[in-house]
Amino acid sequence: MELNFEVTGGSGRPLIILHGLFGAGRNWRSFARGLVAGGRRIYLIDQRNHGNSAWHDSMSYHEMAGDLADFMETHRIGKADLLGHSMGGKVAMRLVLQEPQLCMRLIVLDIAPVPYPNRFDNLLEAMLALPVERCRTRTEADQQLAHNVPNTELRQFLLQNLQVSGSGYRWCLNLPVLREHMDEIHDFPEPAEGVCFSRPALFLRGMDSDYVLPEHRSEIIQLFPQAEILGVPDAGHWLHSEQPEAVLNRVLHFLNAAGERR
Repeated sequence: MELNFEVTGGSGRPLIILHGLFGAGRNWRSFARGLVAGGRRIYLIDQRNHGNSAWHDSMSYHEMAGDLADFMETHRIGKADLLGHSMGGKVAMRLVLQEPQLCMRLIVLDIAPVPYPNRFDNLLEAMLALPVERCRTRTEADQQLAHNVPNTELRQFLLQNLQVSGSGYRWCLNLPVLREHMDEIHDFPEPAEGVCFSRPALFLRGMDSDYVLPEHRSEIIQLFPQAEILGVPDAGHWLHSEQPEAVLNRVLHFLNAAGERR
C-alpha cells in the first residue's frame, strides 16, 4: 500500500501524525509547525482511501496498522513517536499493540480503544449524493452540500477533500469503500489476552466531546498502563482545531517529559 506523505522539520527523533476519518495529512501542517522545535522530524501521512494515498477495497485496522509498519520500514524509520486523532488514533493503538518495538511514545486524541456506534452514515450519503463532477466552483459545491450538512465548519472540513477534475471536481476519498466498511471503522479489534503497550502514552479528550467517557478509563489503562488521560476545556472531537495552542502545549510537554524518562 503506497501512502502519500509530507515531511517537515529536521533530522531529530521522528513523529508520525495520523489523521482521522475524512481527513488528510495536509490538515495537520499548521499543528506540525509547532512541533518542529529541537529539530524533530514530522511525517504527515495520508491513510489508505484518503488524500493522495492509494485506494483499496478494505479498511481493517490490522491492515492500516500494517500500512504504517510498511511505511516505517520503507523510509527506514526505526522507531517513532505516534500521534493519531480519532480513526488515526485507533490505527496508532493497533500498531503499538501489534508491534510495540516500533513506537517510543503514543499520543491519542479523542478516541478510546472501544467500539462506537456508527455516526457518519448521513455524511457519507450527503457526499455521495453531491454531483461534484458538475460543480463549477467550490462555492457551488458548498451551497449544495449545505442542504444535508448545515454545520458550516464540518462542511468546510469535508470540502477540503475536493480535487479539481476536468471542468468539475472529484472526491479524494474512496467514499463507496468507506461506506461499506463504516461499521469496521467504528469498531476496535480486541487484542490478544495480556497484550499491552507499556511505554508512555497520552490520551487527550475534548471535554465537550462524548468520545472518551469516564467508563473508558479501565479499557485504556488495561491496554496502556502508563497512560495519562487529560481533558482539554472548551473543545469537542476536533480538539486540535478548536484549541490548537492548548493541545500543542500538552503534546510538547508530554514528548519532552517522556523523552527525559527514557
